[in-house]
Parts: sequence; structure tokens; C-alpha cells
Amino acid sequence: MIRIAANDLKDLIIKTLRSQSSVVFEEGNPFYLKIDSEEYLFFIKNISPAYFKQNPDITRVQIPSSKHFLNLNDNIPLIVIGYDEANDVIVVWDPRKIRARLNIKSNVSVYSRLTLQKDVNYLDVSTGYLSNNDKILLSKRKNILMLLSTLRTVFEIKTDQIDFKKHIKYNNSDIEKAISSLGSKFIELINSNEKLAATQLLIRELEKKDASFTLKECSDYLKSNYFLN
Repeated sequence: MIRIAANDLKDLIIKTLRSQSSVVFEEGNPFYLKIDSEEYLFFIKNISPAYFKQNPDITRVQIPSSKHFLNLNDNIPLIVIGYDEANDVIVVWDPRKIRARLNIKSNVSVYSRLTLQKDVNYLDVSTGYLSNNDKILLSKRKNILMLLSTLRTVFEIKTDQIDFKKHIKYNNSDIEKAISSLGSKFIELINSNEKLAATQLLIRELEKKDASFTLKECSDYLKSNYFLN
């Protein structure tokens, strides 16, 4: 997939927004952005292949662990914008779920599908569903304002009522630390789509660390974050 330089990508998105509305923004990535009266925090990155051999249709954006995510205002929605240059399409994810996963490992991946990106038309915002039932929104870049408006409705975003902590059911960092300890053996099970074996291996590792999780909690977490095809 074609990628453009990070600074050029940010400039492209800002230019698109400024052609349609009044925009104030800050430096960096993530960064604060105000469109008319609406406030956002944006993190913008190129979409890339996920490199799943069994399903080359899966694409992703990787969000690196960063101290810059620690000081973001919890009352302003954080929008991760993935950009597919070849199709001139942008993809966004549920801001609450993004917040819940930040900095739990060196790179957090959010996923899309190349077929969905190719099928976006020039007039509407498209809705896509991943195999874990997560919802994504897609549009042509020129329709970014329409996309942001749809995002606020679909994901019920109200800046004065956001409580991201209530969306974290258990300590994800404990699970990710256990997964990191398992190394290549765990990755092999993920790549071969052995859900039960991977879940059982994770449970045993968590028990060694005196972390209390049920089989269902571990299974649900792996389905949402690792088994995506």
C-alpha cells in the first residue's frame, strides 16, 4: 500500500478540513484540533497491510506507546484517523475503545479491511463490521466533516459526558504483560488461529503471576484484539 510522509499526511487532512470549515490546530501527533465549535484530539497515520498470510484483506493502523497519550484531555474525543492513499479513503474507530487500549503495549493495532476501503463511494459514509463485531466508519477524504458528524452519532460521543474508564472491564496491561512473557509460542498459536490453545496458554501464564481472570475474559480479550480473521 502507498504511504505518504507523516507531516505531509497531517497537512493533507488539515488542508481538506480548512477547505470546508474554520479550523484551529496544534503541533504534533496526536494533536488538538477545533473545527468551528467542536473539539477533537486527532492521531493520524497511514493504513498498512496487517500481513496476515491467511487473510491479506486485513489492514491496520498501529498506534505506538507514547508519553504524549498520557496528558490528553479525557473530555475531548480522541479520533484515530487511518488514511488509505491509494483509495483516498479515511477510516475511524470507536474513540472509547481506542482510549481503553492506549499504551498497553509497544504497538496497539486497530484493523480495517481493504475491500471495505475500496468500496467507499464519493457521496456517503460507509459502516463496516470486523469479525469481532467492532464497528468502523469509512469515507472519502473530502467527506471528513460528514464522517466526524456520523462518528459522533454512531458512537454517541458527547464531549461533556465521556467516561472512558467505565469501558475498561479489567486490567488489560496485566494480560498484555503475560502475553509478552509468552513470546513466539503464543504468536505461533495466534498465526495458526488456535483460539482455545492460545487462551489456555494465557490463563496458565496469568496464574503464575497471581492475576485473576476467567477463561471467558481471556477468550473475549483475545478475540477482540488478536483473532481478527
